[in-house]
Amino acid sequence: MSKAIATVVKYKLRKHPGADTLSIADVEGSAWQVVVRTTDFVVSGGTAIYIPVDTIVPELPEFEFLRDKRFRIKAIKLRGEYSYGLLIPNKENLPVGEDVTNKLGIKKYEPPVPIEMSGEAMPSSEIGWICVYTDIERYENFPNVFKDKEEVVVTEKIHGSNLRVSKNGNDLFVGGHNWMWKESERNLYWKAIRQNDFDKVLLEKLSDKIILFGEVYGKKVQKLQYGIDTQKIVFYDAFKDGRYLNWDEFIEMM
Repeated sequence: MSKAIATVVKYKLRKHPGADTLSIADVEGSAWQVVVRTTDFVVSGGTAIYIPVDTIVPELPEFEFLRDKRFRIKAIKLRGEYSYGLLIPNKENLPVGEDVTNKLGIKKYEPPVPIEMSGEAMPSSEIGWICVYTDIERYENFPNVFKDKEEVVVTEKIHGSNLRVSKNGNDLFVGGHNWMWKESERNLYWKAIRQNDFDKVLLEKLSDKIILFGEVYGKKVQKLQYGIDTQKIVFYDAFKDGRYLNWDEFIEMM
């Protein structure tokens, strides 16, 4: 898994079909394309710094054009062609593959947590076995990762908020992507778990220290609320004895 955000890459240019002054840069070794101003880059190709979508760039003059977007890089459509990220010239001739995230002050965009999704965090010493869910890489970063005849499971991405659930004895532990929260009547994670006595089901059926990963969605979670007036939960993965369960094991457990 790649941890770098901004890296030095090789690129090749091709003509933009709808704009004479623009080109499409294909990032070598990936499936990303970025719309660029042709005069800023070498037509025959070269090296540049690639900054992907969902990142925040610093408030510097060269990024001033992103101020109205709060310096967040998003996927956009320019003259009919999609542009995924930002490509800037490699003025210092840095080597391909170099991580320049810290050098440029680039940060990963983290959406704000709604007040209803927060609360009082639990001390990590009480729940040391609960890990944070692994970072899922974008397929476009590794377009050749899948091998011929390899089994691939495809699931629907629910637009909600990351959920972690575990238990130890008679104690239930509930939280989001970065924090585990003490039980509260206001916290939507706990509200979702308490619905339909699901907390009792978990305490009865779930083995100790297995971590379930899922998504809370619905009212007050995201702008897309699926037309429901409460919260619902879907699970998509589980962690047991130091590893993630494969899909068949996960389905059997669920």
